[in-house]
Amino acid sequence: MTQTSRLGVLAGACCLFCSVVAAVIGGLGIAGVVSATDASAGLAADEVATATITAQLAHEVDAAYADGQAVVLAPGASSRAGLESRLYNQRLPAVEARLVSLRRIHADDGAAELAEITRLEDEWAAMRGMVNAERLVHRSASVGSTGLRARYEPLSQHLQQLVSRENADASADHARSAMTIRWIIWGIVGSVALAALIFVSLGVAVVRRLRRAIEPAQEQVEFGDTLQLAEDEVEAHHLLKKHLQRVVTDSLVTVLNRNNSADRLEAVTAIPADSPMAEGLGQARPRSC
Repeated sequence: MTQTSRLGVLAGACCLFCSVVAAVIGGLGIAGVVSATDASAGLAADEVATATITAQLAHEVDAAYADGQAVVLAPGASSRAGLESRLYNQRLPAVEARLVSLRRIHADDGAAELAEITRLEDEWAAMRGMVNAERLVHRSASVGSTGLRARYEPLSQHLQQLVSRENADASADHARSAMTIRWIIWGIVGSVALAALIFVSLGVAVVRRLRRAIEPAQEQVEFGDTLQLAEDEVEAHHLLKKHLQRVVTDSLVTVLNRNNSADRLEAVTAIPADSPMAEGLGQARPRSC
């Protein structure tokens, strides 16, 4: 295999390598973006679900409190009956169901989050005790209303804090996920740019080597064509000398010809006077070269 052929194979190998590297970088980048997007979607879904259930719990607690106050302040048994039915058959079970859902969502969370749920359950238990049918019926309106409000307000404030915190956590998680995706995208862009720079550098190096390998062959062909135009041997010798001086830089060239009759070498181009070749050339035989 010639040097030119080897360089051609090298150039092809470099192109293949860069293509594979670009494909790998692209694949890893796509996988990273997909993974980050999935993680972001999962976090967002969890936070939204938690915030939604907490907000629904707050709404159910507000409704239970309103119906409890209505029962306490009802003027008579007939008007109280319908309110009690809705309070005990709808409002209270709805709150209990939301608490169970909230506990289930936080089941895998840390101790701090579980402590928050336990606190909510305790606050609700206190309020739930106040809306017990027997207590509401046997208390005066003012005492029952004041006691119910005293149990409701801490629970309501706690729920509002949780809703605000869940919304803030959702926003923070979304921002972190967006930042992660941006870093991945910038990493892909940087990696592709680096791969392109390496590819260009390799391409330039290979082209230079190909050029250095091809130029002598081209010069040789051009010299052969020029030599065909020489009118005699003298001109051909001078052309050869100039050609060799270009090929072998910083050299002193003398063209020698074989004199078959005298069995010796003789200079057919001028030899500088200070050249050490002049003295030894008189006895040089063709085999001396």
